[in-house]
Amino acid sequence: MLALFFPMQYHCRTAILTLRYQCLPLLALKRKFVENEQITGAMRALKHKAVEGEQFTGALRAIKAKTVESEPVTGAIRVLKATTIENEQFTGALRAIKQTAESERLHTALQTAKKRLTEMVIVEETPEEQTTSYTREKLKNAWQVLETGKLPRLAPEAFTATRHPLKTLKEARHDRAALISLGLTALIVVVLFTLGELAGNTLHAIQTFSPTNLAQLAGSELNIVAQQAPALNASKALARLSQLDENEYASQAEYDTWAYSACSTASMTEVFNAYGHHYRITDVLKVENAIGAITPQLGLLHDSDVARTAAQFGFHTYWGENWTLDQVLSYANAGEPVIVDWPPDRYPEGHIVVVTGGNAHTVDLADSSLWDRQTLSRTQFMKWWGGFAAVVTPE
Repeated sequence: MLALFFPMQYHCRTAILTLRYQCLPLLALKRKFVENEQITGAMRALKHKAVEGEQFTGALRAIKAKTVESEPVTGAIRVLKATTIENEQFTGALRAIKQTAESERLHTALQTAKKRLTEMVIVEETPEEQTTSYTREKLKNAWQVLETGKLPRLAPEAFTATRHPLKTLKEARHDRAALISLGLTALIVVVLFTLGELAGNTLHAIQTFSPTNLAQLAGSELNIVAQQAPALNASKALARLSQLDENEYASQAEYDTWAYSACSTASMTEVFNAYGHHYRITDVLKVENAIGAITPQLGLLHDSDVARTAAQFGFHTYWGENWTLDQVLSYANAGEPVIVDWPPDRYPEGHIVVVTGGNAHTVDLADSSLWDRQTLSRTQFMKWWGGFAAVVTPE
């Protein structure tokens, strides 16, 4: 056993030493790995420092840029401050000029007043009584007021009644006013007397007339007035109404229901009012709807419904569906506005307007829609018009 133990011990030690020598590279590799990790950490810290340095450099650059940007602002503030100072100096100069002008104006006014007083003293009549020392003193004080602008203080006894050099002129003016009043009174008496004579003659003439003569006289006077009165030109008197005006309807519900289909109603209302009436769209709409001439979806149902509706308001309608534009303009230019129809096959959804006049090139309109057309060329009008026209006049 001992013989075997020692060889085995020898072999085990040999194996351990061999293994130890074999593990030495691994230990060196481990050390290098640890060193590499330390180097990597140092590099990371260095990189972090570099990043912080770049951020600091960027911050410095931003501060520098802000400083550069603030320099123009500072310059502008300085310029504004200098301008403000100049404006204050200019304002002060203006105030000085204004005060100088006011002083010159006051001086001019005083000179003018002084000149006028001199003229008045020279022109006025010389008083009958000799000028007293007090009067001379008072005139002297007046001169002083005009020259210095200061009002002197007077003693109470200075307000006693004395004869002023201008008193003669005032008395003369008072006498002249009395004469004018007396003349006007006499003129009024003469006029009243004349009117009384005319009234007596008129009463005598009325008493001598019989009732028949009075009726004939009144009729002849009315005929003269009727002949002299100018004929009403409804085309010129026609005022356009907007079918989209909420004030033309009785309620919001009525407006919401009918506003976009009441072009025929608006046209008839415009014509009725052109002859002296004061209707709103709601007034005509109620009648038009009551006789079944209009619906919210289609508007005016038939061309003949214009005549039916107008008859309810005491108007006569002369209408047709094959009129020429010259016929329409002849009525409109003569003072009778003409209602015309733009059918749906010529105009989107159809429309009704009023023609108030025109010439060889244009047609004048009253358009109740949002477009509010006032004039169209004859060519454009003919593209939209289908031939319907209605002349609505009082019966």
